[in-house]
Amino acid sequence: MRTRLRLWRESLHKRHDVAGLLLRAATLALVAAAIALAVNQLRHDDNDNAVLPAPALVDPLAAELARCRTITPEQNAADDTCRRAWAENRRRFFAPSSSRPDTLTNNPAAAGPVKSQDRLPSAGAQPDRDEVR
Repeated sequence: MRTRLRLWRESLHKRHDVAGLLLRAATLALVAAAIALAVNQLRHDDNDNAVLPAPALVDPLAAELARCRTITPEQNAADDTCRRAWAENRRRFFAPSSSRPDTLTNNPAAAGPVKSQDRLPSAGAQPDRDEVR
């Protein structure tokens, strides 16, 4: 009886050791995954700070705006070239598009046929309630 009890206790300790080993392995795997994700994020952040692509540097306004984005707001307010660059950027953004032809102002007949308003009811007329729709 004592040997059975001793064997049972030893088997419980072995099971406990296996569970503890699995728990440690899972914890180690989670820590390794967290470290890998952190390293990957740091690499990704380094790529975001890379040099601007060449087409953006060809346009002097884009290059000036890129420089103005890197300085503090206080320095930006004191820098006349940045204020002029932002104003030019706003002017370009809000300027009317030159690709759209102004056919309505130059030649109303070129805009196409005018839609007939004959079938529309007048403002005071009520539709007939017996009318089936």
